[in-house]
Amino acid sequence: MSKAIEVKNVNATYGKLPVLHDINFSVNKGDIVYILGGNGSGKSTLIKTILGLIKPKSGSIEIMGQPSTQKIISKYIGYVPQTTFVERDFPITVEEIIQLECNLARQCDLGVSGHLSTFDSEHLLKRKLSNLSGGEFQKVLIARALVTKPDILIMDEPTNNLDQEALEDLITLLDKINKQGKTIIIVTHDETVVRQVDADVKIFELKNSYLNILKKTI
Repeated sequence: MSKAIEVKNVNATYGKLPVLHDINFSVNKGDIVYILGGNGSGKSTLIKTILGLIKPKSGSIEIMGQPSTQKIISKYIGYVPQTTFVERDFPITVEEIIQLECNLARQCDLGVSGHLSTFDSEHLLKRKLSNLSGGEFQKVLIARALVTKPDILIMDEPTNNLDQEALEDLITLLDKINKQGKTIIIVTHDETVVRQVDADVKIFELKNSYLNILKKTI
């Protein structure tokens, strides 16, 4: 099966502090993959390395079968950051934040409303970010990340601050997006989330600077 992402023998450091050690894993096209790890385990470093924001000390990364470059990353990967890193008090509407991404990407084939319709969220168009629930805000961030029509969607701690209903809604939504052909990588510290996902997803655990396949027995 064709690889969406392949990470080979990657080592990364902060200064002299080793954070990732000999990381090897691959994600097939069409996979849903969960990367599980506690605070300080190196999850953010791993994601930043895949996104080209941190240069690995050694090793290599391929995206859709090609050596990773910023051009390749921008073409194939959509990124949903942690909601805590997005300023929700900024006086901007849902329509404006997605339109801004459309302008940056120089494309918006579906229109702002069309991108929201994937999530049955057109009614949020004129709402301020500060007036959205956690689940609504997460949908907006996903809609924004999909503007460029990426093949791969990477989400960093998407379940933070979601109640059980919103969490189940998000898992259903991601399954829908995956069935449309997107490869999805979800980074989380929350084992309770992993327990709720279907058996056919891949689960890796990042611990003590190593990444290992985790059998779903937690």
